[in-house]
Amino acid sequence: MNDLETRLRDEMTLRAGETSRWSTPGSALRGVATRRRAKRLRATATAGSVLAVVAIVAGGVVAREAAQGPGPGPGPGPARVTATSAPTETGGLQRVDLTPRMLAAAVTATSGDSLDTLRVALRSPWTRDTIVVLNRGLPEPGGVRLATAAISQDGTVRRGTEAIHRWGAPTDVIAQPVPFGDGAALVVLVPRLFDNDTVEVTTSEPGKEPEIATVPLRAGAAVVPVTRPDTVTRLRILRDGTELYDDVPAAWYLTEDVPRDLDRIAVSSGLGASQSAQVRTDGTRACRFTVGGFWPNGGKAVPWDPFDHACARIDGSLQLLLAEDRAYSTVAGVAPTSAATVRLYWDNGGSSDARMATGKVKAFIGPTGHPPDTLRRAEALDEDGTVVATATP
Repeated sequence: MNDLETRLRDEMTLRAGETSRWSTPGSALRGVATRRRAKRLRATATAGSVLAVVAIVAGGVVAREAAQGPGPGPGPGPARVTATSAPTETGGLQRVDLTPRMLAAAVTATSGDSLDTLRVALRSPWTRDTIVVLNRGLPEPGGVRLATAAISQDGTVRRGTEAIHRWGAPTDVIAQPVPFGDGAALVVLVPRLFDNDTVEVTTSEPGKEPEIATVPLRAGAAVVPVTRPDTVTRLRILRDGTELYDDVPAAWYLTEDVPRDLDRIAVSSGLGASQSAQVRTDGTRACRFTVGGFWPNGGKAVPWDPFDHACARIDGSLQLLLAEDRAYSTVAGVAPTSAATVRLYWDNGGSSDARMATGKVKAFIGPTGHPPDTLRRAEALDEDGTVVATATP
């Protein structure tokens, strides 16, 4: 039995006392519930809500509600959360305790309630922000919903993201974006099995080469600076160069057949938005996803987890990659290598040229405001304007 197997056995023994037994595997439960969850996510993305703007000043908390009216209150801060424990070093980070007032401020800022609890609070030596990860309960068997926020030195609370993660197996990893200085970071939490290993995070933007950042894991945590939440495509954990873990972060809504190593974003409907469609590829396969960014101002949280996937193997044909609900999102797909343009024809008689990827994979995204259920046909045209392929939804 090698070192990894020994640590895995020990971690499973520890978790056995913490996690109840389920008669149905988590992967099967997730597969059965994909359609229902995706419908709920789409409803969340289009609904509005109230944003509570929170500041911590003069040792107290002052909440300033937006003009729309009061939002959900945080309820009382858990009494067990204190500021009496000494910080613990975490590879450049410090694990810190929050006062009940600070916890209540983070809960309010993320539209939580009295059931929310603190999972971890980390202080960054680079920005001095306090990174907060909140538990939102156990929404599904084998999963945990988390919200992130950042508390700056002047007491301002900034909302981050909300996502569901697999949690229960000894190899489950949590990775979720949080505001970090003027940009973003991926806070990574791992079980003891992976402590002292290295986390590798891949980020990508259309037209650019993917970038890889590696950070050591210490005391079960790491913070990896990234450009924006919607650029994170892959997370690996390495031990002396050997891969121990490889997945799309927050892959709760992705079925087991979705490739996990499509780390290049070929084209997107709008990086930086609260929600956008992307086509990711490895050169031979392509998948479209709906992805989330930071919590939009004045609205409910848009899930950061990728969802509404559609995948295909690139074979030189014109293929449409559409969300299951065709009244939602935008048209996406891949075109033949000879295509210079993909033209989309709509029910109203009009047409639009899709946004094309600049790399070898001719992925494309249609304009926003034109959902797939209004698409009549798609045509791939070469540089001379000759139609080389046609597809219909």
